[in-house]
Amino acid sequence: MNNIAIILDSTSGHSKEWINKHGGFFIPIIVDVDGKSYKANENITSKDLESILKVDSKVKTAAATMGSLKQIYDDALKHHSKVIYISISKGLSSTNETAKLLARDEEYKDKVFVYDSEFITPWIFYYAKDILEMAKSGKYSVTDIFNFLDMIKPYAWGYLVPGSLKYLYNGGRITKVQYVAANLFNVVPIIWVRDGRIDQKSEKVRTIEKTVNHLINNIEKDIQEYKNKGVHDFKIGLIKATNIDRYNDLKAEILRRGLVTEDKITDVDLSPEIVGHTGAGYWGIGILPMIDYTKLSHNK
Repeated sequence: MNNIAIILDSTSGHSKEWINKHGGFFIPIIVDVDGKSYKANENITSKDLESILKVDSKVKTAAATMGSLKQIYDDALKHHSKVIYISISKGLSSTNETAKLLARDEEYKDKVFVYDSEFITPWIFYYAKDILEMAKSGKYSVTDIFNFLDMIKPYAWGYLVPGSLKYLYNGGRITKVQYVAANLFNVVPIIWVRDGRIDQKSEKVRTIEKTVNHLINNIEKDIQEYKNKGVHDFKIGLIKATNIDRYNDLKAEILRRGLVTEDKITDVDLSPEIVGHTGAGYWGIGILPMIDYTKLSHNK
């Protein structure tokens, strides 16, 4: 019996097939588009969702139910003595709290551990393979894996530009005044990510060209702050969705300024649940600290 199983849900940005192939367990979050329900990253991808979204589409997401969580816990424990569940930020979804509540049941005591996540998709997406390899190796404890995630969290910085404010407005994440004003004055909103979570310190810039330069200016400052903190090994993650023009603009400006070499630029994405709030055409950029888990001390 392998020691630790990893459960990742669809907010990781990975498909059920990919997670299962790498030895993990998968649970989908439900995305409802105009009354039709889909299992995120199981029968609908982010790009699929972008293709069916209309200007007046109504999108809702539903957290994993207690019943579906119990089933995946039980399935994982058939072959593993311990289970770790990693989901999207507790501030963005109630799934994290529901998972922790169930894990407190006597039958799961000292068996199921829910990471107190504050990440959004790109960081879970990028580090998922490392996490799954740590568990599969049998060399690392629950504490080791949590420590690895804790090391990433303070350096998960980035910026997200939603494709449409309408979905943020419909989802109650911005007010009607903010929505109307942004459209009236042709404002491009920039959502900050700090410590892996959505930061209240968001910005607004006019025109796409200014936004590209603004994002790169911010990343350039962040890189300097990384170096001031002693972090010199990192990659830049670019969200590669259907907005290829913005992706190419960001990549070209990064290389022009010499912020990193091309091999230090990697693709990341958002999950369908997040796309339901950003709308089609989203784009963004983030920093990914390079931490070699094989060199970390562990508590076996």
